[in-house]
Amino acid sequence: DDMQDIFSVETDWRGDELHFSSTGVSGVLRVLEDRIRLEASLGFLFSAYKPRIEAQLAANFDRYFS
Repeated sequence: DDMQDIFSVETDWRGDELHFSSTGVSGVLRVLEDRIRLEASLGFLFSAYKPRIEAQLAANFDRYFS
């Protein structure tokens, strides 16, 4: 819900997988038995911000999943 509100991301739950897409980014968040795995593809413009995006993801993962 936060992703949709903040980033205008389209989301679709398929079982234990959250598929998401928006302009310049798409991917899937998999909820596994003992971990959560995020796979994302960044478009050309967003790829320059990869380190910053990864840092924000790490902070939010700790907030939401610890």
